[in-house]
Amino acid sequence: MTLPVDNDMALVKDALLKRQFTDRHCYVLHGHTATRERILRRLSFIANNATSRSTTVVIYYSGHGGPGGLSLVDDGTLSPVDLGNALLRTRGDVLVAFDACRAGVFLPLSELDGTYVLAATSRD
Repeated sequence: MTLPVDNDMALVKDALLKRQFTDRHCYVLHGHTATRERILRRLSFIANNATSRSTTVVIYYSGHGGPGGLSLVDDGTLSPVDLGNALLRTRGDVLVAFDACRAGVFLPLSELDGTYVLAATSRD
């Protein structure tokens, strides 16, 4: 069964590939692979490899959200603090787009230098 999130991810990846992004630089975590540990590990990898100020990082999340952050498949939560700590180590510009309920809890991350946040909903 194909879920709307699967379609969303495919459309975003296709849009990025039509621009300057390459397939080897697009990482997709979904379903059982989108655990808190794996997401934090991938964010750390990106931070360690995005070493140029000319780098552009795009992070897209489509799924469930709550007052504490993103509700993940392993019943974990990715909070604004978790994501903010990872982004502080990333050089270059970062666009983070959230398609989730209460995604507005992440809007304060736009105060980080070079970070741009799109949220589909407010924090409420």
